[in-house]
Amino acid sequence: MTQQAAGGRAPNSMTDAEYAQATSARGQLARARGLAAPYIAGGEDPDPETTTRQEHRYVVLLIAMVALIVIGGFVVTIIGIIFSLDL
Repeated sequence: MTQQAAGGRAPNSMTDAEYAQATSARGQLARARGLAAPYIAGGEDPDPETTTRQEHRYVVLLIAMVALIVIGGFVVTIIGIIFSLDL
């Protein structure tokens, strides 16, 4: 009698989808690197130039938002100081 896994299959059996994924180029590269699953961080970007331009826009937007928050804090503080003075 063979030992069955919790899912009802033998522990080392693979479905057709699992076998196709394991024998894919990505799966073979992952096994060559010593990974258990066919996942390699980073993947393949089909259009790196467009992605770089889009990321550059997001970095500029992030810096602008941080600058706006910091400058806004100074402006609110200065306005608060001006209105709290007894003239």
